[in-house]
Amino acid sequence: MSVRPVIAKNCYPCHSQAGMGGLKLDSREAVMKGGKSGAVVVAGKPEESLLIQAVAQTHARLKMPPNGKLSVDEIAVLREWVRGGAMWPAANAGATQAASHWAFLPLKSSGEESIDAFVEKGLAAAGLKANAEADKRTLMRRVYFDLIGMPPTPADTDAYMKDSTKDAYAKLVNRLLASPQYGERWGRYWLDLARYSDGQLGANRDTPFANSWRYRDWVIEAFNHDLPYDVFVKAQLAADVMPGTDNEKLRPAMGFHALGPQGDDRVDATTRVFLGLTVACAQCHDHKFDPIPTKDFYSLQGVFRSSEIYQHPLADAATVDAFAAHQKKIEDAKYELDTFVQRRSAELSESLARKTARYLVATWKTAHGLPQEDKLDAEVLTRWVEYLKDPRKDHDFLKPYFDLKPDAPLAEVQRVAAELEKFIVGVHEERRRMEDRNYVKMGGEKGVRTESIRQYTNLESLEIHQYYLWRDLSSEAYKKDFLDFKGGVYFYGEKNIARWMGQEWRDEVKRLQEVYAATKKAAPAQYPFVHAVREGKKPANIRVAIRGDAKNPGEEAPRRFLSCLASGEQPAFKNGSGRLELADSIIAHPLAARVMANRIWQLHFGQGLVRTASNFGRLGMRRHILSCWIIWRRSLLIVAGQ
Repeated sequence: MSVRPVIAKNCYPCHSQAGMGGLKLDSREAVMKGGKSGAVVVAGKPEESLLIQAVAQTHARLKMPPNGKLSVDEIAVLREWVRGGAMWPAANAGATQAASHWAFLPLKSSGEESIDAFVEKGLAAAGLKANAEADKRTLMRRVYFDLIGMPPTPADTDAYMKDSTKDAYAKLVNRLLASPQYGERWGRYWLDLARYSDGQLGANRDTPFANSWRYRDWVIEAFNHDLPYDVFVKAQLAADVMPGTDNEKLRPAMGFHALGPQGDDRVDATTRVFLGLTVACAQCHDHKFDPIPTKDFYSLQGVFRSSEIYQHPLADAATVDAFAAHQKKIEDAKYELDTFVQRRSAELSESLARKTARYLVATWKTAHGLPQEDKLDAEVLTRWVEYLKDPRKDHDFLKPYFDLKPDAPLAEVQRVAAELEKFIVGVHEERRRMEDRNYVKMGGEKGVRTESIRQYTNLESLEIHQYYLWRDLSSEAYKKDFLDFKGGVYFYGEKNIARWMGQEWRDEVKRLQEVYAATKKAAPAQYPFVHAVREGKKPANIRVAIRGDAKNPGEEAPRRFLSCLASGEQPAFKNGSGRLELADSIIAHPLAARVMANRIWQLHFGQGLVRTASNFGRLGMRRHILSCWIIWRRSLLIVAGQ
């Protein structure tokens, strides 16, 4: 156990940014300065230190933290820390590490005019000789596979073999680079890095993203048209706010975030892809190996949380408004149908709950081969029988039933069943009362939709285990299979509630279904759009989530670039979300060029100069250029051809 996690977890909520009592504990200077009660640490003397007295709760007035005493081990850690002089990592420790790490250093020339000359010099120094050059036909096949992923046709091969001019190879390479297949092959590599997919993958179904292909095609075109890498990067992060460019033409590039990683993963994808750094490792604690503090993770996350994903229309306002208006009609029709069925379903489940004792007794008789005397619904009884086969539940309210002995008298079974029915009816009534209160509070029949109220009321009104009981009996959320139906024992939805309804209600359900179907059928086609990102309405910094727990906020993290890649104090981003400033900062640092050059090398030659292409940190595997040359000697000509 180390000191910082103990202080961060227990002290930062009040004594970091908030500085309650005039005391901050997020730097050595602040700790030694103390607060309104004076100095809190006397280096080398824990028993005289106010901090130790407070956490050990031996001080007459101060007993911290206010929500409970620290563990014995935590107090011991702090006591030993103070006894050892209350040492604190130097403020410039990250900068010192950054200054010495090769990946963060400025680019410099090797002194050679070409890669070939540089490598040949290394070979000579090692006493090695290069392999013989590949023959013309072999080299041609390699180039084809490398650049477009397909072999040459017989006609292409014959034409190249007959071309005896000095620039035959250069012409071949340039022709392949100019072919549409080049962008298709190399764009695929980038789309893998961007974690692109055509839909939202799920465990049970794949939800396609309409128009997702626009980002895919933009990437392909970017490779085919040799888009400068700085524009390529900035467009994917901030095309909407790039000055001096055709923002509409570049906007599809923003599918990098709009279609790719979401939430915290946006920080991970951005830093891995463009900078080759595992910044996400700092989400819960300072990075274990690289000079990346937790605060830096939340600085970047604040940039993305200050932005929002949306669908940017590629149609006129009238078309967009007409589509939106009809979608509203579809939503209204579906709402009317769902509300009608939900109310009937809730009424039915509550009515069936009042027969719980009869069903439990009937289930007992079925399990013990006793004759049935009570006339009950066969399907509901079958559901009860299936539900009670497994005593393992998320609640223990049915334990009295499961505890009944096989030879228990029927009167005892009836008594237990009656008590359970009383409790289950009470749970249903409480949930209905809360649902009705929320229904009125949120507008009720005035037009405010209440689907979300109905869905989540259980968590607001019921103790969690009571909710599990209600879910198992009366919710669609329960996933037990009953006769090819998934839902609670008493749950009947739109597909199977009709047999419980009178003719008037069945007619009404049919009418609502027909209105909904007709409204959907009449819907205009979706207008074309681009999955994009735009500035949030209120860009703001976020607080560090101590140990990654959002419920335990720490100090505020200004939106800014990584401190380890900055020279001096890194300024906070001031323009909107800060996405454009972030993109500019990425491109301005030599690490971005190193990472992309290495990816190209890796994809051409099989291994990168740095084998861990997405980790240029201290745990990354640095690879010497000479070893790559030995393996892929002749393929270097491809780079020369580019």
